[in-house]
Amino acid sequence: MKKSLRAVFIFTILITFVLISTMFIYNKNKVVAQAIDVQSIIVLYFDENPINKEINDKKIVKSQILASKAQKIAINEYNVKLQESKFDEAAKSNESKIDNKNDKVAYLTFDDGPSSVNTMKILEILDEYDVKATFFVLGSMSEKNPEVLLTIHDKGHSIGNHGYSHNYKKIYDNSDSFFKDIDRGENVLKDILGEEFNTKLLRFPGGSFGKKKSPMKELSKQKGYNVVDWNVVIGDAEKKNPSKEYLINRFMETHKNKKNIIILMHDTDAKNSTVEVLPQIIDILLFEGYTIKTLDEE
Repeated sequence: MKKSLRAVFIFTILITFVLISTMFIYNKNKVVAQAIDVQSIIVLYFDENPINKEINDKKIVKSQILASKAQKIAINEYNVKLQESKFDEAAKSNESKIDNKNDKVAYLTFDDGPSSVNTMKILEILDEYDVKATFFVLGSMSEKNPEVLLTIHDKGHSIGNHGYSHNYKKIYDNSDSFFKDIDRGENVLKDILGEEFNTKLLRFPGGSFGKKKSPMKELSKQKGYNVVDWNVVIGDAEKKNPSKEYLINRFMETHKNKKNIIILMHDTDAKNSTVEVLPQIIDILLFEGYTIKTLDEE
């Protein structure tokens, strides 16, 4: 009897162990299956989730925008280089000087010199381009730099009378004071260049604009002077130490759509920016088809 009970007890323990093992294995498999499902959901979410798709789309759009900007920059740089190349070709071949179909004429004029440094630099630039300019010189500056005045004359540039002192208050007090200053300037030019030198080109200091100067302008014409003002500026007298960009912008603004232009510039030693932009101004003029002349060629 005892043996039978022991057998039943052992059998019961075995059955119980088997049942527990089966349940453990089932639960483990269930957990694994659930983990696989969660992973699938995660993969599905990140691969197909609309928010993630929108983020990826924005990244693509942003890349396209950056690429478009880079393309525009490259195109602009190419156009700038192409324009510079055209300017260089026009300057070197001087084709626009020969082709006068549009009869566009430009006069380069320089006031308030001659100076010891910048006037000479300007003359070198004009030589490089084989163009001539008109210098409206002051008697006082000519006395200080007679050798520069002689160089201007020897190189075949035009010389105009700009008076002696450039003292507005003194010369514009009345007509007698004005012509006294003009005559003094002319005498200095003859002393340096010779008595045979003669010029009828006259530029009033500050220009002949305004009612107050009208009587002096009329008298000047009666005396045989050709009074010359300007219709284009580079702005080198508009502010102290203007940048090269400012000078070019002023030139582009004031010469636009004009067929015959007289450009006001200055060649004193303070006008370094004028010297620096002069080659670019000449390049632009030649490229646009202007013939560059001196005022006494008319």
